Amino acid sequence: MNSQNNLSFFVTFEQTINFIRNRFVAIAIASIVISLASSLLTYLIMDPSTFAATMIYYSNPADIVGAIFGILLLLFIIYIFISSVMIGIIYNLSTSDKFDLKLVLERLLPAFLNLLGFACIYSIIVIVITIVFSLIFAIIGYILPSRAANILILLSCATIGLFLSVIIYYFCASLIRPSSKGFFQKFADCHKLTATQWKAPLLMVLISWVINVVLFFISAMLGNNIVVMIIYSVLSTFLGFFVYSFFFRLYSASNVAEKPNLDDNNQNNQKVIS
Repeated sequence: MNSQNNLSFFVTFEQTINFIRNRFVAIAIASIVISLASSLLTYLIMDPSTFAATMIYYSNPADIVGAIFGILLLLFIIYIFISSVMIGIIYNLSTSDKFDLKLVLERLLPAFLNLLGFACIYSIIVIVITIVFSLIFAIIGYILPSRAANILILLSCATIGLFLSVIIYYFCASLIRPSSKGFFQKFADCHKLTATQWKAPLLMVLISWVINVVLFFISAMLGNNIVVMIIYSVLSTFLGFFVYSFFFRLYSASNVAEKPNLDDNNQNNQKVIS
């Protein structure tokens, strides 16, 4: 049977809805706590007055760039940590109906270290891709009219972004359940799955992008206040849980995932796949 058919979007989507619905309260509470914590940390790091004072303090442009890079790096590490927490929570809720901090912490450090390694490798890859495509688009700019060239650049960047998101989500899905596979095996598996089983995940990523854009514009229209920002953050985090769970099912159903041996004490693990 074709591998794409094995990972039907609608079947996986329905399974994910059932998973989220059965654990709605726990995931909703987790989304609120994570959103409040991330918003607070982001505000403390990106406080406008502190940021402006920092820019005034540094007179050298190189120092300003260094300060901005340090802030962005810290925010990126916080994002990786939050993603690791979400991975731990999904693992917890996929093995138990109740929230268990021990299960969350069990996956937190391995997920964080793997995501950090993934980010380091892909930082180099993205830099190389950016340089190559900049040269290509510079040549295309001399050949095509400016409007056509801009449309081509936009479509190319969107396509690359979509497939890169699929790779990242597949990699995150591989971290949810404990596995004997090493980092590089998981790294290779997420690229293999993206190349062979991309239809359902690509559609899911596209839908999540559209929802995030809609939420962003709604929040922008409602005004820049803390209540709207928190609601937007909570909904985005909840959507993140849904996408992670969706990819977890895709990964669990794939031929690269290790199949757990279920016994009487962990029959609930089967809920992850069913």
